[in-house]
This record gives sequence, C-alpha cells and structure tokens, in this order.
Amino acid sequence: MMTGLKEQRVLVDGATGYLGCHLIHKLCLSGSDVRALVHPGARSADVDLLKNFGAEIFTADLSVANPEMTELTGQAFSGCTSVVHLIGSVAPKKGERLEDLHTGQTRNLVAACKKAGVKRIVMITSLGARQDADNSYHATKWMAENEIRKSGLEFVILRPPLLFGRLTGKRDSKLVNRYREIILNKKVVPLINGGKNKIQPLFIGDLVEAICLSLESDEQGVVNQTLEVGGPQVMTLQKFVEEFMDALNVRKPIVALHPGVASLLAVVCEAVQTVPTVNRDQVKLALSDNVCAENALLSVFKLDPTPVKRAFESYNSADSEVGAVKL
Repeated sequence: MMTGLKEQRVLVDGATGYLGCHLIHKLCLSGSDVRALVHPGARSADVDLLKNFGAEIFTADLSVANPEMTELTGQAFSGCTSVVHLIGSVAPKKGERLEDLHTGQTRNLVAACKKAGVKRIVMITSLGARQDADNSYHATKWMAENEIRKSGLEFVILRPPLLFGRLTGKRDSKLVNRYREIILNKKVVPLINGGKNKIQPLFIGDLVEAICLSLESDEQGVVNQTLEVGGPQVMTLQKFVEEFMDALNVRKPIVALHPGVASLLAVVCEAVQTVPTVNRDQVKLALSDNVCAENALLSVFKLDPTPVKRAFESYNSADSEVGAVKL
C-alpha cells in the first residue's frame, strides 16, 4: 500500500528538464522528501533552482554502467520509496541513439530500483508509443515502457501528448520553444503539411497532478497500468500555433512545408547540426494524429484539464523574472 506524498522519498530523474522542475516544485510543496537526479553536465542555474525548491541533488548518469557511476546511482536511489522516470528526448543530439537514450537508461533505472528496494516507478513516455510505430521515437518509448512492465515492480506509465504552459522555472518543451522563436523572429511560420495533424495538447500543471496521484494511488485502474492522458481539446497543430500567436499578440502567416521537402531538410540537418533543427522522426510525427483513445485524466484521475487559452495565460501569471515570455 502506497503512502501519501508527505511520507514518501521520491527520486526524479531528468530533474532539470521542463517537466522535471515543475514536478519537483510540486512534490516539495506537498512535503515529499525529494531527490533530484541530475546529469553531470547540468547547468548550475537549473540545479540551483531545484535546490531552492528543497530537493536534494544527486549527480549521476543512467547511461553509464561502470562501477563508479553504478555506486553514485545506488546512493541516489538508496532509501527511496518511489521513482519518477522522465528521461527522454524527441530531439536527440547528433550521435545519440534513441534506443540507448530511452530503452538502455530505463533498463539501468530498473536495476537500480530493484537493488534499492524501490516500491513503485511512475514513468512518463509519449502518446503514440507502440511496438509497431513507424518512427524510432515512439518505438523506443514502447521498448522502454516494456522494461518497466516486465520489471516485477509496481508501476504507472503515463503517455502525454505535447506539453506546454509554465508555472515555474525557465524551461519549456523543445517544440514550443521552437515555435516561439519562429513566431517572434521570422516572417512566416512553416508547418509540415500545413499543420493538419490533430493533437491534444496538455497543460504541464495537469500532468504534474496526474503524476502525484499516480505516486499515491492504490486504485486498480492506476497501479500497473499504461494510461493515455491529454488535454480537453483536440485541434490541429495549425490551430495550436494560431492560439500561441494570439497569446504572444503576434500574427504571422503560416506556410505549408511539403513533407518531401521537410524530409530532405531533416537529412541535411541530421548530417550537419549537433542538435538537428528537424529530424526524420519529427517529420513522421507531424504527418500523423496524436490523440488519446481514452483520456485517463478524465476517466481515471477525475481531473478537469485546463483549456488551451487558459494554459497559455500561465506564462503571464508566472513570475515575470522567471518566465521566458512576456505576454
């Protein structure tokens, strides 16, 4: 039986990322004993933010399995009741393999959890993760999920779509950051296939609430389940970008980028850029819908998801010294 958040020692990996800093802020406010697992190359400003929240910082790299790193990882996981696994990226650096980034690190995380006696893992993957996915991102996310499912440990796997909004910190999702830069600095906004694909964008604060409930719940519909979670509105990517422009009080024309041209551009970017502006997986993702079959945010967690317009307003209500955007 899981205890309340105040009685838990929770380790969060990917702690300095967009979701990580929001979750750690919430857990610290809830009274949890929070450990933040940060990468050896993490920026000092990001680490300081987590310290200010009240988290205990542990530096280790789950992608490395040598004796020294295994010892550091063991120290971080020791005594933890639960672990929230956030590591992943839709925009890997040149030379990074998604199978290593997603599946390999998850395998190492499971080993560390077993050794430390962790009771439950809450894993955040991606809406669209499946075994037969036509892109490496979703395929390796599914493989990573399966490492958790077959671990023998209690788990909750949440599959969110595009995340946006801000309650704390300076971070945003890579995709939202990219759209902001284009909207503010370019004359036109190019969208692959005109942004006709349907999405179900989710406010960052709503996912954080679902994670906290996943850490506490003993409900049969939560424990050992893989759940899709999304926002209250299904819309095209074009509509989402238009809403973003409204929030920024900017209007730029949207131009359709032909999928073939986008694919060629992706090949070039992957060849010459350390972090490609666009990669081939992202082109494939832009050509398919990303919508919940059943939204567990409503049916399981009984939450009232935040509408898109109100979620965009969160940038304005965040600390003006912290927010990267002044709306």
